[in-house]
Amino acid sequence: MEYLALVDLFSEMEKFHPNLYQNISKTEFLKELNKLKPVFNKLNEFEQNYEMLRLNALFKDSHTWPFITIKENVAYPYKIKRLNKKYYISNLIKNKLNEKFIFGELIAINDIPVTEIEQRLIPIITSECLEGKFYRICSYMTYPVLLKMIKVTNKDNIKITINQNNEIFNVIVEPVIWDNKDSLIKQPKNKYIFKTYKYYNYFKINTFDGLYPFSKSKHIVNFNKRISLKLQNKKPLIVDLRDNQGGTTYSWVFPLILDTIEKQNIKGYCLINNYSHSSAILMATDLKDKGFVLVGENGGQPSSFYAMGKPTKTSQYGIRFNVSKELCRVDTKNFIPLENSPLKVDVEIIQTINDLKLNKDTVLKYCKDAIKSVL
Repeated sequence: MEYLALVDLFSEMEKFHPNLYQNISKTEFLKELNKLKPVFNKLNEFEQNYEMLRLNALFKDSHTWPFITIKENVAYPYKIKRLNKKYYISNLIKNKLNEKFIFGELIAINDIPVTEIEQRLIPIITSECLEGKFYRICSYMTYPVLLKMIKVTNKDNIKITINQNNEIFNVIVEPVIWDNKDSLIKQPKNKYIFKTYKYYNYFKINTFDGLYPFSKSKHIVNFNKRISLKLQNKKPLIVDLRDNQGGTTYSWVFPLILDTIEKQNIKGYCLINNYSHSSAILMATDLKDKGFVLVGENGGQPSSFYAMGKPTKTSQYGIRFNVSKELCRVDTKNFIPLENSPLKVDVEIIQTINDLKLNKDTVLKYCKDAIKSVL
């Protein structure tokens, strides 16, 4: 990639975005871009990609980004979970990482402390507008280039240092071949779960991604009708959107469900956490407007943001990028200006690593107990 390709990339992104310079003036951005002019062509490919992402982070728009120009088809068989400003490790693939390391605290990668790695990534993390979005950059360590970009490693095998019950382990992890047709980052088997219990209904949406086609089809109508019929019992409703990364256009999929909730005067709780993004945040915001109590951890995005458009390429250099297409907030009557603070919960309950180990859901328990207490 040459410097002119970088200039062309951001020039074309501006054409597609309704307000690319909402968080930084164009003059300030171009000043940062021009600083790279004398040095950019001398950087190696990994450093160029890093600088490209760092510049993009200045827009502070989590739905706008260029794709890394390096492609490699290997991945690492673990993922990272961030809890209380610490990072913990768990499996993606069975038998690739010793079970005794699961839920161990990640201390370092190739002897470089995770705290230092996070500092290196802060210019990119800011694109999420929130503190602590390290996991969005390399939660699955899918691309070795990310590790190389942050100068952690220049080799395929990496050493991770884990603290498990105050005992320090060093583990050599080898990458595995990643087939795009069989992604290591598996989507949940069920897109959603709806269960009726004695005192309440439980509606867990694992992902909006590909839930139904991107057009107003009979599938969406039938889905709305199915869930709306289940809500006719008027029981309090718990909507669980934790770890939901968003996806399919929310406002096409759930209008009838929200209408039923309002007409039947159904109240309840909506569960979110730091990993709730995009469509999940929109739904949580709508439910809050209808009287639902938000419980858990603050969401991964503000309640209004620019929604993602379709991926495209620069016409001259062919660099792929995603760019936001429109300001997104479902409830336009109570529209709040775009802001950088995350959607706040009404009742904050922070899950701990011990909760995960013991499969203990303190957030859901709080909601169940609250419903039973008013019967």
